[in-house]
Amino acid sequence: MNYIRFLKHHAPLPELIGLVDESNKNPLPTIHEKSPRSTSDRSILNQVCNKLRRKLSDSYKQLRRTFKQRDPTNCGSVPVKAFKEILHQYKCPLNDEEFYTLTSQIDTKMDGTIDYNYFLQQYVKNN
Repeated sequence: MNYIRFLKHHAPLPELIGLVDESNKNPLPTIHEKSPRSTSDRSILNQVCNKLRRKLSDSYKQLRRTFKQRDPTNCGSVPVKAFKEILHQYKCPLNDEEFYTLTSQIDTKMDGTIDYNYFLQQYVKNN
């Protein structure tokens, strides 16, 4: 599955509109690497990481409980849409560019789910 096409469904980015020709189903390149693609992506990811830690680190345990409640199969992951809703619930909304950059890094299987344990360890918990 093309990650950009998937993400358009959950968090449409204005710059992605028109990039996918739905009639021909021409795929866009997929994101395979885990490290940000550019200096700009790294900068955005650092800003997002700082923002998340600042806003969420005090709510770590409660946030983990919320993720578990949204994970009825207890598989350790939630859909990207639920992930976005949880961030909003905890007063940590991200703009489209921030959300795209973050999810393209943490949706490691590129299956539309977020491993919340990985997210909590990497982006929320103060080490």
